[in-house]
Amino acid sequence: MTYKKARELVTSADLASNQIICEAIEKSYPEHRILSEENIEGPLWIIDPLDGTVNYSKNLSHTLLSPWRLLLME
Repeated sequence: MTYKKARELVTSADLASNQIICEAIEKSYPEHRILSEENIEGPLWIIDPLDGTVNYSKNLSHTLLSPWRLLLME
């Protein structure tokens, strides 16, 4: 067992299962990208620049910008 930082525990089982799962996905879907807790270092931004594109295209007011910043323990 090790710690990523402070109280973020990571075990060899976490790392091994992450590797097995990622390899299986990459083999079946090589064009796909993977977001995995065990493979990310530092902050990660996930953005939907116009959440509600259909509403926007119909001039409806139910749209918004959806920025998400995931702060990951380093």
